[in-house]
Amino acid sequence: MLGSLSSNSTVQQVASLFSLLDTNSDEAISTTEAIGSVAENFNVLDTDSSSSLDLTELQGILALLK
Repeated sequence: MLGSLSSNSTVQQVASLFSLLDTNSDEAISTTEAIGSVAENFNVLDTDSSSSLDLTELQGILALLK
């Protein structure tokens, strides 16, 4: 799923990715759950500096892919 993200990806695809990465179902992606381009861009995506990503923050990956 992560490898299939591109500049043409949709919010729906990011939501699916969020569900896959949120392995403990706490509605946040931690640094230990993040992989690939999410992990590489974690600090950029973590706009509130909470050390976790919510769905809105993860959707920021779409802007980085363009």
